Amino acid sequence: MLAATGTVWSAALVLLAGSFAVVSGINDGGALLSPGLRIPSLSTLFSFCVLVAATTAGPVLFGTRVAATFLGRLVRFGPDASGRAALTVGVAVALAVVLLLSLRGLPTSLTLAVVGGLTGAGLGWGLPVPVASVGTVLLAAALAPVVSSLIAWLVTRSLRLAGPRRSPAAAAVGRTHRVAFPLQCLAYGANDGQKMVALCAVAAGGAATGSVPFGVSALVCCGVLFGLGALLGLPRAAASLGSGIVPLRPLDTVTAELAAAVAVLGSAALGFPVSMTQSVAGGLFGTGLGTGARRVRWRQAGRIGAAWMVTLPLSAGMAAVLAAGVKELV
Repeated sequence: MLAATGTVWSAALVLLAGSFAVVSGINDGGALLSPGLRIPSLSTLFSFCVLVAATTAGPVLFGTRVAATFLGRLVRFGPDASGRAALTVGVAVALAVVLLLSLRGLPTSLTLAVVGGLTGAGLGWGLPVPVASVGTVLLAAALAPVVSSLIAWLVTRSLRLAGPRRSPAAAAVGRTHRVAFPLQCLAYGANDGQKMVALCAVAAGGAATGSVPFGVSALVCCGVLFGLGALLGLPRAAASLGSGIVPLRPLDTVTAELAAAVAVLGSAALGFPVSMTQSVAGGLFGTGLGTGARRVRWRQAGRIGAAWMVTLPLSAGMAAVLAAGVKELV
């Protein structure tokens, strides 16, 4: 019966791939664009175009190692309807968890939700789940914001020890932002953007395996849907700009951008899917600690950390239960 409904699963996967690209834009695009609104060196329109272009060009410039990990190292999805069904359940649960937590005022990591959703769906469906590979991916995801925070702390402390006379002027911060923001966008395209490409490749007819072919049409589709999501998410992200982990200053923004870009590009080079938004949050946390722990809004940092901690087990548990139930039905 499952084979007979393969077309249904394929159609559902197409819808989910499109929804995933839009949600990525809302969740990540707006969050990446909004901190730079206070730095006039780049216009909002130019920044938006750079972000969409870098996200779309990621697989062309950096290959698809992260996408292959996303599809092949977490769960060994097969090329048949069974693999598509399990993949569909995992992605659907991931999007539902992100939406649920966002509605409760707990913005979380889409990457963590997807890792949990795919792993739980694989376990619930009875597919091979390589525990060592999943553990390695989770370790990399946990280390990325820590590395970003450490880099930002070191940069901030160095500038602070140099004294106020050596602190960058507004013009220097603006010039650095012109480099840091595009680099951050390229890092996003090299890592987070790969997840959209992987889903679009499978939805377009590719196998749900570690091989990730992509075409121009899939890349353009991902870029358009991601851009739409970024436009939808920007007003909300801009409205919450002052309620983040630290009170944002232009220098904090640029430092966090550079730190997150380094951490995420390093993870992409190793083929590990990590979260750019988590890495940016880690960078901002590092700047706060570097200038004094009192600048850190510990309550907000705790809420964000709690959302991250809840996301993985919640998405994995829900996906496992739903996958087992769907398997029995079909």
